[in-house]
Amino acid sequence: SPDNTKVVEFEGYGCGPCPDGTAAKGCVECDADDCNAWSAKTVAYQCHEGEAKANCTSNSGMNCFSARSNYTGNEDKLTKGGCGTCAEAKFNTSICLDCKGDLCNGAGRMAVSFIAPLLAVAYWFS
Repeated sequence: SPDNTKVVEFEGYGCGPCPDGTAAKGCVECDADDCNAWSAKTVAYQCHEGEAKANCTSNSGMNCFSARSNYTGNEDKLTKGGCGTCAEAKFNTSICLDCKGDLCNGAGRMAVSFIAPLLAVAYWFS
């Protein structure tokens, strides 16, 4: 399971072989011209995705998304939640909620997303 540490810690770039001890930190050697570009640090984290925990990586921060508590639709991807932002998942922020941090889209928040539509259906049948 991810431990909230940087996956890619090596920030240098240049010509020639990787410096000693940097391969484990993400240094990658290449042979082509102009192949030694800078790589952003990548973090590993998790987000709730339905009942499971999804392993996520990002170079823009630890972001998770979930359905807002007033969401009454049945879009499976939104009701389960997952890695990234609402914008990255292509959901409007009127129905989707972003959060920052490991497992920030917790099961409690997700339960509301599932209960609201069930209550609406129960009311409709009564």
